Amino acid sequence: MLLIPLLFDVLNLPAQSPAENPLGLKAHHITAGVADVDRAVKWYKEMLGFKLVERGSRQDGAFQFAEMTIPGFGVALVQVQGPAPSAPASAASQPSWRHIVFSVADPDRTFRLLKELGAKVSRRTPEGAPVTSFLVFDVDGNEIEILGDEPTPTK
Repeated sequence: MLLIPLLFDVLNLPAQSPAENPLGLKAHHITAGVADVDRAVKWYKEMLGFKLVERGSRQDGAFQFAEMTIPGFGVALVQVQGPAPSAPASAASQPSWRHIVFSVADPDRTFRLLKELGAKVSRRTPEGAPVTSFLVFDVDGNEIEILGDEPTPTK
């Protein structure tokens, strides 16, 4: 499954041995379909601190894209004008990805900060308890989970 290498890189888990990852896969980026690429760029900059690396278009402007990064990971945002290509009946069309997860040192503080910035956030812990994991939704409803850093195992 593609998300396994992503989680190892994003969560800074220990490197896998060649037997566990024979191809040496490392997470690079994820792509999200968005309704308005400029609006999405603004959201990823202001809410999550991503930096814009490249902005462009193809097919006479029918395909707009933006490459966003934070150290060690990227998000590509794509906007396609006109009818979207048909997907198999079993594929979900909205949002563009199922779930992406980032970890932070202090999820309670991050939750409060994003809420103050106006992000749509949803607690995963009871009201009054410290936030250890929460969901935030980008401007197109793509779900992002933020959770606390896992302690690094010692050998």
